[in-house]
Amino acid sequence: MIVDQVQGCTIWSTEKVLAHIAKGLPKEKFQVKEIIHVTEVTGVLDQSGQTIDEITPQSASQVKQLIGETNGLDVTGGMWHKIEESLQLLEYGIESKILSGLKPNNLYQALIGAKWQGTTIKN
Repeated sequence: MIVDQVQGCTIWSTEKVLAHIAKGLPKEKFQVKEIIHVTEVTGVLDQSGQTIDEITPQSASQVKQLIGETNGLDVTGGMWHKIEESLQLLEYGIESKILSGLKPNNLYQALIGAKWQGTTIKN
């Protein structure tokens, strides 16, 4: 939650925070190549529960129709919000990964450039 002079207060999702930081860091001479979203699921899932390996700007509208609903209450917009923010970051040359933090060593594998399981959002 953040306090806002116009709305009073609002939810500012982690996706928005990461995007804001990623866009600002190059001004401070830091290069941001990718953002990793760590979730409870293996990545972006279609309605049958299968992981969608890759999303591009060209495939995004099709993916939106394929993804299922968020399990439980998610006031920040759910998986589609992560995808939308990630697609916008592509304009800055920043790719995104969405992966499970519950799968042992999955984040570590992604960080070191080894084989990992999840969804990549790229051009």
